[in-house]
Amino acid sequence: MRRKKTACLLAAVLSGLSACGQAEEGSMTATGEGDAFSASPHHLSGNAGLYSDYLFRGISYGRGHVTAQAAIDYSHDNGFFLGLGYTNVNKDAIYGNTYEIDLYGGWKKAFANELTLTTGLITYYYPQNNHYVHQHPHVTELNAAVDYKQFNLKYSHSLTDWFGVNTVSMGHGMIGHHEMGTGDSKGSHYIEASYTTQWPDTGINWVFHVGHQSVHNYHIADYTDYSVGINKDFAIGSLKGWNAGLSYFVLDADDDWYVAGDGYKTARNKLFGYLRLSM
Repeated sequence: MRRKKTACLLAAVLSGLSACGQAEEGSMTATGEGDAFSASPHHLSGNAGLYSDYLFRGISYGRGHVTAQAAIDYSHDNGFFLGLGYTNVNKDAIYGNTYEIDLYGGWKKAFANELTLTTGLITYYYPQNNHYVHQHPHVTELNAAVDYKQFNLKYSHSLTDWFGVNTVSMGHGMIGHHEMGTGDSKGSHYIEASYTTQWPDTGINWVFHVGHQSVHNYHIADYTDYSVGINKDFAIGSLKGWNAGLSYFVLDADDDWYVAGDGYKTARNKLFGYLRLSM
C-alpha cells in the first residue's frame, strides 16, 4: 500500500475511499503562499487508485476483483514519516474481514551518490477483528530498505504471528502431502529486490522484482514471487499526478496452502493493472 493527497484526499480517505501514492507540489497563488509552503519542513501527500486485485506480495487478497486503495502521508525534512493506508479485502481472504488499515512510520535518510536508507514499522490492521479461534489476523513488521540509483533491496521481519498462523489456529497434521508445522509464526520474514529503468524517449518505466516470503515454523507457506511490469506517469488536462501500470506475477507457492475453502487458488500467476492519482 502507499500514500497521497491533501485536504480533499484526506476527506476521501475518511469517507472510505482509497489512496496510495506519492506527493507532487501544486502551484499556489502569487501571494507568496507557495514559497511559504515550500519552505515548511512539514509535508503532506496522498494517493488514491483502482487496482485489478489486492496483491500482497503476489498473493491475492482481492480474489481477482477490483479494489480501491488510498493513503495519506506526513513527512518531515529530518527524514521522519508517518502514514495511513486503506484497502478493501475480499471477505474470504482473511477470516471474513472486508477492509484493511495500514499504519506505518519510520525514518528515511538520503546520502551522497544516490544512496538512501529507510527503516520503519508497519501494522496491517483489520478493524472488524474477525478471526479464527481467537487468533487475531493483525500483523506488525519491522523493515529496512536500501535504495541505490535504480536498485532497491528491502527486508521485513514480523513481530507478531503471521496473519494468526500458529498451533491453536492451524492444529496438527498434514496439508496435502506436507507437514502442517507447529508453534507460532513470529519471526516470519520477506526479502525483496527490484530494479527500475526507463524505456528511452517514451516515459515508460520498467520494473523487475523478486521476493521471497518465509513463514516461521510453517515452511509449506514459503514461496518466491517474480514480477515484471511497466508504468507511466501522465496528466489529464491540467491535472498531473496520474500513473497507470501493468505487471505480470509468477509465484512458486504451494497450492495446498494457498487455497480457499471454495477451491480458489490465491497464489496463481496473474496479470495485474492499476490506475492511480497522486498529489
